[in-house]
Amino acid sequence: MFTGIIEKMGTVVEKSPNRITIEIEWKDLKVGESISVNGVCLTVAQSENFRPLARFTADLSRETLSSTTLGSLKVGNRLNLERALKLGERLGGHFLSGHVDGLGKVRAIIREEGGKVFEITTSPEILKYIVSKGSIGVDGISLTVVRVINGIGFSVSIIPHTKKVTTFGLLKVNDSVNIEVDMLAKYVENLINKKNEKSGITREILLEKGFL
Repeated sequence: MFTGIIEKMGTVVEKSPNRITIEIEWKDLKVGESISVNGVCLTVAQSENFRPLARFTADLSRETLSSTTLGSLKVGNRLNLERALKLGERLGGHFLSGHVDGLGKVRAIIREEGGKVFEITTSPEILKYIVSKGSIGVDGISLTVVRVINGIGFSVSIIPHTKKVTTFGLLKVNDSVNIEVDMLAKYVENLINKKNEKSGITREILLEKGFL
């Protein structure tokens, strides 16, 4: 489990069809540890802590390669990294599982006072879970949705600090990003769709209580 608060950025130093090696500043990673890499939960398969900058290697499954941006990474690419949440730590963002729901594409980057607004398009299957002022994970970063754009996408506002310490400072128009929607939205949908179970929960009740 992750929070979407990026701790470090890493650099791809080796890439094979189903493996990736990333150079990092951490020197205490352990084999078996979970790391969010651009929003994708990966398991540390190898860890080398003796270099000036440490490295770790992770395996990439067929599903990861086909449904996330990790399959298109190249040596030299920068990545957002977050270690798994520890009990007792502050939850600064929102809960993210590291299981990417789909891809988005940067449609526009608009300068505004105090930062930039990124407009991101995505599929209807993803968009149905996104609401204005709701939470969303983009490349592993916990963000607040500014608005939903005419059924084709959504926008997020990026402050200078986020631009500096994450890959949002490197994104360009037409770049692809990993998207993870708020897991609470999927649980709510699941409850609503269980027509054969008399749970007493209806869409009207959820609307009345402010969940939708």
